[in-house]
Amino acid sequence: VHGGTDVELRTKSLEYLTTLPWDGYAIGGSLGNGREELKNLLTWMMPLFNATEDRRDKCRHLLGIADIESVHNAVQWGVDSMDSSYPTKLARHGTLMTQDGLIRIKRGKHAKSFGMKIDSDCECSTCTHYDRAYLCH
Repeated sequence: VHGGTDVELRTKSLEYLTTLPWDGYAIGGSLGNGREELKNLLTWMMPLFNATEDRRDKCRHLLGIADIESVHNAVQWGVDSMDSSYPTKLARHGTLMTQDGLIRIKRGKHAKSFGMKIDSDCECSTCTHYDRAYLCH
């Protein structure tokens, strides 16, 4: 579903695409200039996907989300899945995503954080087997 932030163009795109026999819908194109415009776009557009039963039952995928706040907004408005380069960009620059927020693991203070878990509430393989000092290395 394309059309930028233009209500009329997005609505026309959505109305046409929802008549086709797809398994779901991808929401892409220009999603606005920042979080607030994306939030406004989802606020008026996502209810259109619930207008009929056949639309409600299909997956809605949002393309190119850039940050955690936008992910939360998207889920709140009924987006089923999304893709993002955000976690990869963070990792490339030595930043970890945890339940308590971001950790800039390359900072010197983590070099001697032996035994300190990455995320104290996480039981994934990385958090279970490696500490902050190891990842800072």
